Amino acid sequence: MYRSVFDDPILTLSLAWFYVVSTFLVGWVAAQKGRSGVGWFMLSLVLSPVLCLLALVAVPDERIERNTRPAQPVAPEGSSSSLYQRIAERREAADRARASETPPA
Repeated sequence: MYRSVFDDPILTLSLAWFYVVSTFLVGWVAAQKGRSGVGWFMLSLVLSPVLCLLALVAVPDERIERNTRPAQPVAPEGSSSSLYQRIAERREAADRARASETPPA
């Protein structure tokens, strides 16, 4: 006689528990990589936690991408850096002016 996986309630609950824990794991990994943890959690509920985890491994870490952009312009080798210094000074002055402004009420 044929038996289904759903005939055994302990096995069914164990599989459901594993599925839900796996979706939480996908959300946590996504948040650690700088992605939307809730979005990836919902996506893994709909699709599959295994597929979403593989997709997360393939995408680059968002936090590393944000931190690798230079904040100030860097002068190329062998060029005069006075232009780049003036640009940096103007940026700093603009930042100070924005910081001292009070927002309208």
